[in-house]
Amino acid sequence: MYKGTYFGSKSAYDEDIQIPIITFFYQHASFSNVIEYFPSIEEDLRNLAACMSKVAVYQHLSSEFDIDVNQYVLTELEYIFSVCRSLFDTLHCIASKSWETIELFNGGQNPLPVKLTDMVLNEYEPIKESALIEKYGLTEGLAEYYNELATRLSDIKYYRDSIHHYGGSFKIIFPLDEGLAVKTSLEPYSEFDAWTDEQINESGLAPIWPFISHVIGTTIGIMNELPSALFSRIYIPEELAPGYGVYVRGPHITNLLRINELIEEDPWGECLVSEIEKELG
Repeated sequence: MYKGTYFGSKSAYDEDIQIPIITFFYQHASFSNVIEYFPSIEEDLRNLAACMSKVAVYQHLSSEFDIDVNQYVLTELEYIFSVCRSLFDTLHCIASKSWETIELFNGGQNPLPVKLTDMVLNEYEPIKESALIEKYGLTEGLAEYYNELATRLSDIKYYRDSIHHYGGSFKIIFPLDEGLAVKTSLEPYSEFDAWTDEQINESGLAPIWPFISHVIGTTIGIMNELPSALFSRIYIPEELAPGYGVYVRGPHITNLLRINELIEEDPWGECLVSEIEKELG
């Protein structure tokens, strides 16, 4: 399958999807120094979607052929955390470049730091909204956004750093009859509110898919909140192509539309694994 991004009155293929932040910036704020970051975002999203398919392949191999897929899945989790961490940095670049184009009536805004962590974290502790407003002249909406971003970034950064710099790792994957599971009492799983009580069995094991979907879904969710936080009560240009959507194409990209389903309705990933099995023949 080809990959790309295009304007259309409707999607050319059923597998092509829209991502709100991508649609907004292509339509309303496609300044050259901002839009240059979007191919990176689009590729990161395709890679996260591909990771979901790869974990589905590993679940199939584990259940059908009794293959030990533990290390395969653990490396995918490490990669997912790294990509989500990278997406936060790219988001900050977009926000920073967009901030430079905004003129507030009362002025007072200052340039944002190049590094996101320098702006929003003290070690792993999020910096308060009031401090962001005082130092950078942010609007309240953008300060709230950065505080939320810092909160989500802190957890991902902590576990990514422990893996990449201090020899840490994600903990063992358990192959159950229903599918792949993790021990919810162990870090980093215990630090993420990914499961309902009903999804956790008496041994403290729970399906891996709500965890994966939670990490990817919250990252995409905060991405999509940026336009309203950045441009709230600020004039924005009219749509570049009225009546058209912006569609993203790529292998496995529709997996991103399954996130809520994998959290709530299909926590063992049966539908996704079933589709992979059909592809494998």
